[in-house]
Amino acid sequence: MDDSAIFTATGLVVAQVLGVCTTTLTGDTATIEVGISDNTALFMPTETATQIEEGTLWVNNADNPSYFILGEQEAATDNLPKYLLLNWDILLHITTANVTAGL
Repeated sequence: MDDSAIFTATGLVVAQVLGVCTTTLTGDTATIEVGISDNTALFMPTETATQIEEGTLWVNNADNPSYFILGEQEAATDNLPKYLLLNWDILLHITTANVTAGL
């Protein structure tokens, strides 16, 4: 539906992305994800915006904890993977409806 650049990357970069919610998101049918134009859910999978609440982290899973273990040696889900990007902007992709409030 809509893409907004969170980070503009020029050249070769190592990226590891997580979100910190300071104000609960609103928008009953809004779904969002974070990635690059070729894979819009690379860093964070599609999630209903209203599930991202104040005081939680948005990471590569759907639990949105207030704490998170770094350095797990498992698959990317429930982990905080690093990606090597060459000239790829990191995007917030709104997939179904606009988020009406939150940060």
